[in-house]
Amino acid sequence: MTWPIEALIVTSAAIIGSFLTFITARRGQKGGDIQFLVTTLMKRVLDLENRVNDLEDKHRADAIIIRRQGDHIDRLEAHIWAGSPPPPPERPDGI
Repeated sequence: MTWPIEALIVTSAAIIGSFLTFITARRGQKGGDIQFLVTTLMKRVLDLENRVNDLEDKHRADAIIIRRQGDHIDRLEAHIWAGSPPPPPERPDGI
């Protein structure tokens, strides 16, 4: 669950590096260019944060499905080991 955070850190570092490169290259220009860049970079950071949050939500949803699959497998194994006749336990909704 930490990989989206790592991606955000790497991307943020790249954005900050781009910002510093831009500042160094544009020294002496009007402050409006810098403000535009800061605004643009902040929008990109917020977009990345939203994407990370979406990925984390999807990861949690996937984890729930995987857990349900594991629980179903446990019921199937218990059914087999108990020597119960067909039919096997029904598959839960959502898996």
